[in-house]
Amino acid sequence: MKNTDIAYIAGIFDGEGSVLLGVNKAGKSNSYRIQVALANTNEWICQWLKLGFEGCVYCELKEGNRKPLWQWRTSGNKAVCFLEAILPYLHIKKA
Repeated sequence: MKNTDIAYIAGIFDGEGSVLLGVNKAGKSNSYRIQVALANTNEWICQWLKLGFEGCVYCELKEGNRKPLWQWRTSGNKAVCFLEAILPYLHIKKA
């Protein structure tokens, strides 16, 4: 993927993305799981992320005249690779 594409994705992720960190408190030590997600009404954006960074795409149908909400998600090492790729281009979520 080109740097301009990654910068574009970082801009979308700054506004529409999320980073989740889960804790598994089993046994004596804690383990952590990271997940990244991006939701948008444009299916193409989510499918493009899946092509570039793997993961899964889900669709949530809304009632009435609202557009379907598409969501791309990935976790673990794939999420870390995604975040490392977009980090230089993030502004809002960089911290």
